[in-house]
Amino acid sequence: MKRLAALLVPALALLPATAALAAEQQGTATPAASEALDPARLASARQLVEIILPAEQRDAMFASAVNAMMNNMVGGIVQGEDGLGQLLAETPELQTAFASFIERQRDLAIADISETTPELMLAYTNAYARLFTAKELDEIAAFMATPTGKRYALQSTAILSDPDFAAWQRNVSARSQARLSAELEKLMTEIKPIIEAKEASHHGS
Repeated sequence: MKRLAALLVPALALLPATAALAAEQQGTATPAASEALDPARLASARQLVEIILPAEQRDAMFASAVNAMMNNMVGGIVQGEDGLGQLLAETPELQTAFASFIERQRDLAIADISETTPELMLAYTNAYARLFTAKELDEIAAFMATPTGKRYALQSTAILSDPDFAAWQRNVSARSQARLSAELEKLMTEIKPIIEAKEASHHGS
């Protein structure tokens, strides 16, 4: 049981960020504190967002991003050097439970994005309005309205499923997993004297 926990806990800790990462592939994850923005920039930014993320296709685009990123991430975790993949292969019941957990996290991540889409669209609009002038935004929108621009916008999440991108993400996840135990041990070594000193000071007061 201890071995199982040691393998699973670090792996599962990597998954909750998937929704935020997927949202960042499309725009800004959460709105920053609003300041006065140029109405002309905002109008142009809204038009651009509607072109890049058509309302009728947003859910599918976000789901595609979440699915691709989670598949890549889980692939890296399972193929890492910590033995989780072998443990799952040797324990069908564990493999079933792990697969169920992953699917639940996938559904939750997609639901999080779906339920906060208005905030994401606001964040995306405001970010564009801050970064570009109205003229620049109109020029970008003009390109995005072309057949090539529309294809670029619709395929922006497909790159996450590209074999080369998937291999890179799996490799990064595996590297992170391989050093996580050592990093956590290093952290505990560093904070232990701090905690002990604080406890000693508390008892001495």
